[in-house]
Amino acid sequence: MFSARKRFAPSDLEGLHVPCEWMEGLGRCELGRPLIVCAPCIGINNGGRFLQEVGVCYKLANSCDILSNLSDALMALEGSLEGIKLGESGDITQIKLEDLTVPVDVLMAGPPCPPWASNGKKCPGEDVRTRVFLAVLLWTIYLTRHGGLLWALLENVQGVLHKIAGCAEPFMAIAIRFLEEHAPEMAWRVDLLNAADYKLPQSRRRVFLQGVRSSVIIQPRVCLCCGRFHEVSMEVLLYVYCLVIDNLRKDFGHNPGKEILGAMEKPPQPMDPFGTVSLASFLKPNLPCTARESLTSIMRSNLGNYEKLIRDKIEAGDVTPGTLVVCELDRAFGKKYSPSMTVGMSPCLKTQLKYLFVISTDDLQLPDAERAYFRWILPQERCALQGVHPRLALHLCNSDLLHALGNAYPVPLIAACGMPVLQMIEKWGRLNSWPPPLSPGDLLELPDVAGHFLPLLTAKPKKESKPKSKSEPKPKLSPKKGKVRKKISKPSLRSVE
Repeated sequence: MFSARKRFAPSDLEGLHVPCEWMEGLGRCELGRPLIVCAPCIGINNGGRFLQEVGVCYKLANSCDILSNLSDALMALEGSLEGIKLGESGDITQIKLEDLTVPVDVLMAGPPCPPWASNGKKCPGEDVRTRVFLAVLLWTIYLTRHGGLLWALLENVQGVLHKIAGCAEPFMAIAIRFLEEHAPEMAWRVDLLNAADYKLPQSRRRVFLQGVRSSVIIQPRVCLCCGRFHEVSMEVLLYVYCLVIDNLRKDFGHNPGKEILGAMEKPPQPMDPFGTVSLASFLKPNLPCTARESLTSIMRSNLGNYEKLIRDKIEAGDVTPGTLVVCELDRAFGKKYSPSMTVGMSPCLKTQLKYLFVISTDDLQLPDAERAYFRWILPQERCALQGVHPRLALHLCNSDLLHALGNAYPVPLIAACGMPVLQMIEKWGRLNSWPPPLSPGDLLELPDVAGHFLPLLTAKPKKESKPKSKSEPKPKLSPKKGKVRKKISKPSLRSVE
């Protein structure tokens, strides 16, 4: 069963699937020089995995994470920790903007999702982790103005698209409007992608917010006489545009660039789905089945209920015999957390999702030991389900590996968003950026992100009911006519006299 502190050996990786199907047809990019990449909330740096697979060299700068236990894994994956801060020094909310290294070409981040996740409390205005996302937005604006940022990619859960009870509007709607106002040099778009459509057998839907600088999107002008691109004239034009925008921001207190860029091309849309793959191709074959007796009594009971549910779905035609089914054995029927079962793929990998059990459906009648799949999904197999090389498992203990994979965003989804942008940068030769310099006083003009967002994300308090005052009882209403009953005193004999 699950062993939290277990470490893996190279022999544990033999025969494991190395995810590479998603790379087919991507090609490679030649950008002329290494990209300078900023990765707040770097985790296991799946953005770097994408760049490596498409042949793009990069250097990390201003990358950080509060988890210090990632140092061994990042050292093995990156070769050094240059440009990375971990632990207390990696808290993005405590890093000053003036301490950031510039210039920066690319920013990729997946801020914490619990404030908007389905299993969270959904109180973003009160959750301290919301401030990490707000800090990432501020970094994006700062690096756009001061660091020549060409491309920003921010990832989170579907909850950022939905309006949470008590909030003014969805978080993403606020973020888009805020970025368009304060970083008009970039064009923005939002996409919802599912890993299952990009050759990963995992049901993982994620929201991607992309910002691409106008100099990357706008094509350079072609001279009608010589037919050549006039790169210098285009750069000068965009440089003057940014200076004008900065002056208008100072003079009028707002940025009219949103209207000027209204007709500008949108960022390139993500690549079309790569296709689907089978879950069996990602699992190590011919492993021994798990003995039912090794499970806890509650898990055995849950497993029996899952098997009954599978048979019912086969009879109903909802499950095709031969398809693999993955069950969460710590989910009991009739309890607070309903049972979760996915057909033909893994459920969305989460930081606390430890007990995933895979069952083959065409041999339910056979003894457990003779079945094709009747076992736990291995932690190192989960690496492939996220598009990560299984060798990552050599550098993290079991619990740290599951936590890191649950926080990561799949490599093929990053490729689907990033490859069109990199191809555009390569085509127009936009890697040599032209960031207009800012004076130290301009730092004071950066927006107050927390002051703008938190009031809109905080649920409005319910009106308190006024305490009832101790006053004279109101006269009763007649149930039939609704008139006030008046108490009439009968005359006494003395009054008649």
